[in-house]
Amino acid sequence: MTIDELKYYLTSCNVGFDENPIQDGSQLRCHTGEIFSVYHTGKLVPGGTASELTANVLSLQKTKPAKSAGVKPNVSKQVGHAQGRG
Repeated sequence: MTIDELKYYLTSCNVGFDENPIQDGSQLRCHTGEIFSVYHTGKLVPGGTASELTANVLSLQKTKPAKSAGVKPNVSKQVGHAQGRG
């Protein structure tokens, strides 16, 4: 989940929040007591008051896989096969 997706969700739920930068991401402190740290990798870590909002955000996180942080799959090159040798 990206920080923009979380901000959109919180706004749609009429939840006020303050945004603060943290190392490798951003933190949203909700006016209702919940805290969500969102990292550039897409990882979301809840904190503060556990609530129905926290459970809803975590369920959204589970339904949408996080994007990789620029890690590409290991693709081995098979030299010779592309040129008909082999």
